[in-house]
Amino acid sequence: CKHNINYWDCGEYVGFGVSAYSYYDNMRIDGFCSFDEYYNYVRRKYSLRLPVEHNLKNEVLTKTQKIEEYIMLGLRQAKGVNLHKLKNLGFDLIFEKKEAVEQLLTGKFIKIECGYLSITAQNFGACNQIILMLLP
Repeated sequence: CKHNINYWDCGEYVGFGVSAYSYYDNMRIDGFCSFDEYYNYVRRKYSLRLPVEHNLKNEVLTKTQKIEEYIMLGLRQAKGVNLHKLKNLGFDLIFEKKEAVEQLLTGKFIKIECGYLSITAQNFGACNQIILMLLP
């Protein structure tokens, strides 16, 4: 569980092996599709270096994608999204989504405590709908 929190908090990680993904320096890297391809690459290189130069699908995330992922992954956690971190990513959720935030607060679907916006426990079943309302 603690290991997976890094993914949910949009942290960087390196994956090794078949179909393993990596994410670092704002880039998501798709892993090798087959064991033979992976094995031959490692054997050729004699190391387990991250295969950035290999013909893999590399995707540089846009600012909007990073914000969307942070909101989507953060609101699926009990602690919610850190509003300060979100603002540092370039999105002031309270300002940009003022109407939706007010509506969700009034209906007690979300709460804001200690700088975090989170979904209330009794409304976690509506998580996807709430997330859609708060995306840029």
